[in-house]
Amino acid sequence: MGHNPFINLFRRLTPGARTPFEHPLKLADLEYFQKYFKLEKKHFVLSILPFLPFRPLLGKNFRHLVQQSWNIDDALFRLCPFLKKYSWIVVLTFLKE
Repeated sequence: MGHNPFINLFRRLTPGARTPFEHPLKLADLEYFQKYFKLEKKHFVLSILPFLPFRPLLGKNFRHLVQQSWNIDDALFRLCPFLKKYSWIVVLTFLKE
């Protein structure tokens, strides 16, 4: 999602990691899609973001941290749904109405 400042910084620091035509999804994109489809959304990857720069230092422990972050993210998104727009990944399922 394009509302997360950490992800936007990462995108600026790694311009060669994507095509010039790519852009992160924003709420306006989702609103546009919802004009034509019913959307099911599942958000992922929020609480792990501050630890990404330390991945090389954490080694195999990073995988365990990622797995724990999924549980933390689920709880965060349930308690504070507005945080979903800051997730790194959203999986969209488009359903014809």
